[in-house]
Amino acid sequence: MQLFDTHAHMDADRFDQDRAEILADMPKRQIRYLMNVGCDASSSLASVRLAEEYPFIYAAVGSHPDDAAAIGEDLIALYRELATQHQKVRAIGEIGLDYHYEDVPRAQQKRCFIRQLELARELKLPVIVHEREAHGDALEILQDFPDYKAPRMYPHRGLSFRPSNISYIPLPGLFYHTSEVLPQNDGSYTEKPFLFPVSVPPDDPVFLLLLRR
Repeated sequence: MQLFDTHAHMDADRFDQDRAEILADMPKRQIRYLMNVGCDASSSLASVRLAEEYPFIYAAVGSHPDDAAAIGEDLIALYRELATQHQKVRAIGEIGLDYHYEDVPRAQQKRCFIRQLELARELKLPVIVHEREAHGDALEILQDFPDYKAPRMYPHRGLSFRPSNISYIPLPGLFYHTSEVLPQNDGSYTEKPFLFPVSVPPDDPVFLLLLRR
């Protein structure tokens, strides 16, 4: 089985000691594609660099809700430039709402989410949505984009966005479909290094196989 890890953060500091070794080994361990996802300007730039260096890595660029305070037109311009000038940028993300800690006020998170959705619609790119304890507000915002039909959403960390509850999303054109960015692959995500079990190495496809069950 060839796997597509649709959400990883291989640019994270904790991989600094062995990143090259791990990435070099991934194609041998059934990882055919990997989407490295940005959370802010620096990680988005790092994601693009990884995508340029490794043939099997693709990039998403954007600001996580925790970075919402940094969003301005200069940053939007950077994400637009990265997405239009680098062919391997295939999504805007991760973007969304996170009300768990609320380090950034909700109103500011919403403005950031909306602005990046507008950018994704402009560029006709999919979005990777981070939604945590903000189901109602996230859906309300997404309903304001009824014409955003062609791209797909890659939700995570949100009960209302799980595949088993996908009927709860009353929005045309929004589907939980992990093969849209890179078709014909068995897609799952690890969000390595943040959510995978301690007992499973970050480059081990066993974790993806467990997710597929």
